[in-house]
Amino acid sequence: MQVRMNKVIGYSLLFISGVVSAQNSTAQMNASEMFGDKATADGPITVCSNTLSYDQSKHQMIYAGNVLVMQTKNANIQCTDQVIPEQQSSGVNNYSFASVSALSGYTDQQKEALKTAKEICKTQGGCRFLAGQTLTIFFDKSNKKIENILLTTGKNYTAKFYSLPFPKVKKGKTQSTQQEDKVYARGQTMSFDMKTNQLIIQKNAYIDRGGNQFAGDKVIYDIKNGLVTVPNTGERATVILNNLNSDKD
Repeated sequence: MQVRMNKVIGYSLLFISGVVSAQNSTAQMNASEMFGDKATADGPITVCSNTLSYDQSKHQMIYAGNVLVMQTKNANIQCTDQVIPEQQSSGVNNYSFASVSALSGYTDQQKEALKTAKEICKTQGGCRFLAGQTLTIFFDKSNKKIENILLTTGKNYTAKFYSLPFPKVKKGKTQSTQQEDKVYARGQTMSFDMKTNQLIIQKNAYIDRGGNQFAGDKVIYDIKNGLVTVPNTGERATVILNNLNSDKD
């Protein structure tokens, strides 16, 4: 079975907050089953795109056209200026990516989206953000759990990933390692392996983690342990180390 959504006010929307649903669709999937129990610990996940298709037989959900993914705490994220009443909550900040769709070229759209995302992240104190042209979610055979997430762009562009972790609470005290743990990455393809908790970046791959920069044909980021690997692909790699602070608790 294949379900295709019509374009909705310029974007399709996936909003994850315990339950995942898509506008004009009756399908509902449990977020904890899909992403794990801690999937929305850092807030709901909003996905904006021009189109959305779901192929149950292939166990795939595909978002296409200026795809933006945003996760942060205590905020309502809108894809356009049109307000979704069911998404509004009192006491939280409201943000919109409407300025992105007002631009014509994809390079300018992506640049504006990243700028907006960083401003939201700074205000909210943390976030995760993705930007690309196509986002494909691969489910297991039961269509309940996600095995892999693939973000891609055309050869003239690169997908973007930006993460600013929320301050951690340890022994009753808030400890911030945001600058050390902040991550910015880009590449033509980004694959998020949900089993190994790895981000695999390929083709013009680049990652900056806390000021330490890695570039090559392929770069692997261990999200759980914060480790970056540049495997041997036959191409020369570049590593620039600016932050070797080892005094973390």
